[in-house]
Amino acid sequence: MPEHKVTAKEKAIFVNGNTLPRMVNIKFPNGSVGHFSPSCVHCHKVFASGYFKGTITTPLPHVASVVAAGWCPGCKVLSMFTLRFRADGAVERCVDGVWSRQEPTPTIKSVCRGLRAKVRRSVISMIAFFLLFLPLVLAVIRMPR
Repeated sequence: MPEHKVTAKEKAIFVNGNTLPRMVNIKFPNGSVGHFSPSCVHCHKVFASGYFKGTITTPLPHVASVVAAGWCPGCKVLSMFTLRFRADGAVERCVDGVWSRQEPTPTIKSVCRGLRAKVRRSVISMIAFFLLFLPLVLAVIRMPR
């Protein structure tokens, strides 16, 4: 992996930032919670207490923005994090100036809700089909042979 030169802006984020917890939980007004457990980009170990600093802002009620840096004493690497958490559960990351979006993982409850709606629509469709063709079926049954 190529060596990354730490910029003055990145260093300032770490030096001047607030100490953030090892597990960042962001609660939104609709009750949803965004989770983030920062780790070193090289060794993937979660940062020790006091080694993850930055700011969490809420520019909009349904968006939380995290700009932070974590220092890994083992790797001697400063890892930068620029993230947006959304109330719908999506997480957006900025890496090298390019934003990518990770959709929320569906929960069992949301999957069951979707299946229940599909079954309800299917049952209603079957009842409508039956009621629509019932007179035709009865007419065929009553026809003399």
